[in-house]
Amino acid sequence: MTTDREPITSEKGKRGLPDRYTPLKADADTLRAMARMEADGSDEPDDLRGIRARTLLGAAIQLERKIETEETILEDAIDRMGWPEIHAFQEELQRGQGVCEDAGGFFMRAIRRLFGTPKMEGVVTYQEAARALVKEALEQKRKDSSHGL
Repeated sequence: MTTDREPITSEKGKRGLPDRYTPLKADADTLRAMARMEADGSDEPDDLRGIRARTLLGAAIQLERKIETEETILEDAIDRMGWPEIHAFQEELQRGQGVCEDAGGFFMRAIRRLFGTPKMEGVVTYQEAARALVKEALEQKRKDSSHGL
């Protein structure tokens, strides 16, 4: 994929990051341009234009902050990575896929080890994950209703 943009780098400026950030940065640039166009002219009252322009600008700023945060987290994790994590990753790949996990779970297990996160205690099936989400939603609903929300 070719682009006329410079590679995105973090505050540290060490390395460019994956192409997945390029479309997000382009979206932020588009939102900023839309905010400028909205603020520059329309037949509508200034307060409506200002509200829309501020909303667009706010969305652009939030997207840019998300990109910066993800870049920083990714680069920090890569900086902490060493041979022990690489060996742990290779061990997980050699261990292979368990009978109770899908391919995504297998690779996530290996990647977690590469980034130095501890082994998971067990495999969570999609049914167990769905039950946990429903339980969490019910608990949040009870909590909200007890606070009068």
